[in-house]
Amino acid sequence: MDIVDVKFKEKEYSFHYRVVGVIVKDEKYLVQNIYGKDYYVLPGGHVRIGESSDDALIREIREELEIDILKNEFRLFCYHENIYEKDNRVEHWIEQYYIVNAKLEKDSWSFVENDIDGVKTLNYTFVTKEELKKIDLKPLKIKELIISEKFKGISHIVSDNRNVKK
Repeated sequence: MDIVDVKFKEKEYSFHYRVVGVIVKDEKYLVQNIYGKDYYVLPGGHVRIGESSDDALIREIREELEIDILKNEFRLFCYHENIYEKDNRVEHWIEQYYIVNAKLEKDSWSFVENDIDGVKTLNYTFVTKEELKKIDLKPLKIKELIISEKFKGISHIVSDNRNVKK
């Protein structure tokens, strides 16, 4: 069986199922910037067909951060439904956010990813909560949740930004 990410794209809409790790080190948060973009995201990636979200997070962290984590080193804290319009298409993302206890030695580095969408350079760095407040971290609802440090329970957030003018 081919390895297939849980995502599809049509002319009028697309769907993505993604897992995300919130990694904290010395009261700083690990963020990712795709080279050439003016915003940041948190590290993670698509779940594959037939793969559990836990296994997807372990795989994505290994691929992008080159470290191994165990299932007892992370915990789900947010289920996010993110819906917005981009290029006249409805983007619908289901994202599961995990707080991750990972031991990273480096404070910043780059990773070159080659996937179906092409080659891209991912730049990683740790930022303080004050720096996090100033950068454009997407999605905004998750940024707000992280700044408030609401990691104890499990949040369910729906962000529907269709037809919202900026």
